Amino acid sequence: MGGTRVNIAVECLRHPETAVNRLGKEFLVALRDATSAKHKALDEIVPLMNTTLTERQLACYLNDIAQFHQGFEKHINRILPDTLEQWHFQARWPLIRSDLAVLGINTPSGTSEVVLDWASVDFLSDAVLAGWLYVIEGSALGGAVIHKHLCQVLGAEKTDQLHFFRPYGSNPVSHWRAFQALLLTVANAHPSAGTQIIAAANQAFDWYTQVIVKSAPSACGDC
Repeated sequence: MGGTRVNIAVECLRHPETAVNRLGKEFLVALRDATSAKHKALDEIVPLMNTTLTERQLACYLNDIAQFHQGFEKHINRILPDTLEQWHFQARWPLIRSDLAVLGINTPSGTSEVVLDWASVDFLSDAVLAGWLYVIEGSALGGAVIHKHLCQVLGAEKTDQLHFFRPYGSNPVSHWRAFQALLLTVANAHPSAGTQIIAAANQAFDWYTQVIVKSAPSACGDC
């Protein structure tokens, strides 16, 4: 079924005269299906929903993903300083740094050995950037669920001081809908945009996984 939906989206892109009219919710479904395997694999190695999760383990996780978010934001701000504002994007790196301070780590260690070559990604392409943002912004929906779970395992008083998992407040749905509208605008910009968005989203999942695969909360010790 997932492959069929992707093919439908691709067929829409092959006909530029109808692409603007046809690419809509079916493309969002195709994008979700095309990235679902990588999304699921990532969820399985990041057991933040464990009932035994500790503050130290959460800090260890945030410390490792700091490299991904800091690298992405610094690179984008260097080559496209105004673009993320147009997407109404909330930077994650400052939130991670603040959360780590709450958890007792004032400066992220940056100890991950994964080298991410940001210059190799064509973020000057709106479709590529849209695909990466799809992964980053989509995490805010799951983050709301994680935040609720953290309230239960770490306590509401501590969790209310943490902001990475709720970058758009307690209700990320309205932001997500606005993001999807912008995403569809990019997807309809030219015949190959949809396939580029899907490829970029899968690449973003791959890079995120590289950063955290060796440092899931269940496996980490001292950060």
